[in-house]
Amino acid sequence: MRVAAGAALEELEGAATERWVREMTEHQLLLFVEFVPTSMAMFDTELRYLAHSRRWAKLRNVEDQTLIGRRHFDVFPEVEQIWRDRFQRVLAGEVLSCDEEEVQLVNGSMEWLRWEMRPWRHPDGQIGGVIVSSDVVSKQRQARLELDANRKFLNAVLENVQDGIVACDAEGRVTLINGGARELLGLPHGPLSMDPIDHQPGLPGAPAEQRLAGAEWPLLCALAGQRLRDTEIAISPPNGRHRGVLASGQPMMAEDGTKLGAVVSLTDVTERIEYRHRIEESEQRFRGAFETAPHGMALVDTDGRFLAANDALCKMLGYSTEELLRTDFQSITDPEDLQVDLGYVRRMLAGEIRSFQMEKRYIHKDGHTIWGLLSVSLVRALDGSPIHFVSQVLDLTDRRRTEEQLRQAQRLDAMGQLTGGIAHDFNNLLAVVMGNLQLAVRSVDEQAPAGQRIRAAIEAAGRGAELTKRLLAYSRQQPLEIKAVDANELVATMHTLFNRTLGEQIELETVAAEDLWVCTTDPTQLEAAVLNLAINARDAMPEGGKLTIETANARLDHRYIGQNSDVVPGDYVMVAVSDTGCGIERSQLDKVFQPFFTTKPKGRGTGLGLSMVYGFVKQTGGHIKIYSEVGHGTTVKLYLPRDDGTGESLQVRRVEVEEPVGGRETILVAEDDPAVRDVAVELLTDLGYRVLAAENGAAALRVLRDNPSVDLLFSDVVMPGGMNGVDLAEQVQLERPAMKVLFASGYTEAAAARLDSARFSGSLITKPYRREQLARRVREMLDRP
Repeated sequence: MRVAAGAALEELEGAATERWVREMTEHQLLLFVEFVPTSMAMFDTELRYLAHSRRWAKLRNVEDQTLIGRRHFDVFPEVEQIWRDRFQRVLAGEVLSCDEEEVQLVNGSMEWLRWEMRPWRHPDGQIGGVIVSSDVVSKQRQARLELDANRKFLNAVLENVQDGIVACDAEGRVTLINGGARELLGLPHGPLSMDPIDHQPGLPGAPAEQRLAGAEWPLLCALAGQRLRDTEIAISPPNGRHRGVLASGQPMMAEDGTKLGAVVSLTDVTERIEYRHRIEESEQRFRGAFETAPHGMALVDTDGRFLAANDALCKMLGYSTEELLRTDFQSITDPEDLQVDLGYVRRMLAGEIRSFQMEKRYIHKDGHTIWGLLSVSLVRALDGSPIHFVSQVLDLTDRRRTEEQLRQAQRLDAMGQLTGGIAHDFNNLLAVVMGNLQLAVRSVDEQAPAGQRIRAAIEAAGRGAELTKRLLAYSRQQPLEIKAVDANELVATMHTLFNRTLGEQIELETVAAEDLWVCTTDPTQLEAAVLNLAINARDAMPEGGKLTIETANARLDHRYIGQNSDVVPGDYVMVAVSDTGCGIERSQLDKVFQPFFTTKPKGRGTGLGLSMVYGFVKQTGGHIKIYSEVGHGTTVKLYLPRDDGTGESLQVRRVEVEEPVGGRETILVAEDDPAVRDVAVELLTDLGYRVLAAENGAAALRVLRDNPSVDLLFSDVVMPGGMNGVDLAEQVQLERPAMKVLFASGYTEAAAARLDSARFSGSLITKPYRREQLARRVREMLDRP
């Protein structure tokens, strides 16, 4: 009995222990599921929650709810049908999974999930429910896509660089070779062998395929720890053509110092090496001719420093070869000739001319002047970059001395003739000839014989005009102290002088441009020129008025040059002096720069002021332009070359002009000057517009009323007949409020602003305007809403 009781007790204790173990196992399993670092849930066959992880509840925004025992579709009634079907398929025994699927979460956001659904079974094999696990993989997917894109981009870069790129792993197996390397090494496209590079007969690392021993192949050198930089090697790829190559490479190391492999870049320099050999041979031949030449010869770099000089030049200038090689041509050139010389040099460097010849003065070592005939050409590399100048100098000192004695007598006679009016009459004739030729050349093919003849005639007329200008400027020739000048600062320092000189009845306004370029000029002469113009303006306003001094950056292009043949296209600093005085008759504008010509009463002026300003501006390599309208005032614009940074250059930089954009609209040009009107009509017609013309305001109104299709009125500000441009525009907009208006004026914008009403602010283009300026302003006005 006691034994039976003991056995029964042991059986009860064993059952309790088994139940405790089972309960503990279930508890631990629930804890495991709850804290597993993924989104997981366990359901029975009715899809009631048996267990779930915290991440499951957080991902579905139900952390504050009790899910155990509740049916999944009761908690989430909005579950899509596709998921309901998937649960049923799993309960039927299927295992479903997806690596990436875009799903809308409970909070409405779209995320990419990786999920798996599988059935769980009882010990007897019966399906007890469903286990679902999922993870948000949006960031991993984005990272993978970015990695793929970066890999594709890198491959595209490698395939599009001209240089060859080759890389290998730590065992010497080639892991990367781009198209440039395959072409350079003569390798076919296709998969790479996994053999080490020095065992691959197809690569030039093998001695039979390359002049280098296998161990000397740059990739293996880099793999061995060497760092190569532009190492010149010669290779013979399978196609048989020897090539010169610059190799650069280095080993690739991990952060912990482990060697990952090596990489090299290969640049084909075969042509460069062959060219170098040709140059060396050519230099040897040139050296012999250079040293034995009977005239002075020198090689000069692009900064002007002597690279070589022969004995004849050294003897001519009194220097030893070593002394010349320590200096530059600028320091032995007479200052009066230096700017012309530099101008030619800059034109050669810009590619405008291939060579030049000029007579110039050199400074002998003992200080006296040597006249020489200088011939210069520029040697360029294969890529067009300048290498050095070749100069030849013929001694003209004795000949010049004799010629100067003869010219002295001739100048006296010429000066008398010119001051008697011959030069003025000649210039008037040239103006008629040049004006008509410039109109004629637009109507013919410039490449045709007739066009070439007209162009040659224009150039000849231009040279004739320049000749008379130089003769008229004879009495004003003087050395200039050329410096880099801030025109804003110079004008600002003159205010006290202006106040003392102009008097209280003159209102002075200065308009200083922001970010004004530095110009190259003689500051003393520029100050004198501005003061001279200010005094002329004061004398033109005896009853008082307004004087405006304005600065601006200006870019004169080839279109402008077509009407002003003595201007070099490029960048200039403009200084304009404008007054509201009596103005100058059009018939007199062509005479104002002639010496001794004046519009002032007898005894009030010498007639030399403007001619001296003209001579100074021309000596600096600049340009001067005058605009005047009777009863409204005068503007004189000085264009001074922009400084190129050296502080000594008078050569302005060439500018590239974009092709202007035109249109098909209709434009009415209102301008009383027939010549200006004709030019404006031709320019606008050339831009594709339909153009109508009128000689004054009344005529313009008649044309507008007869032509309702006009889109833009392009009017001069000042016109005779009782209706100026502003009056015309106001009358037009009373009749046609939508009409666009663009004004033109010879005044600077600051001086002409008084003619603008508020309604037309910003609708002004200043004469003279370039073709592309006109095109841009017209297009802007037409495109305004």
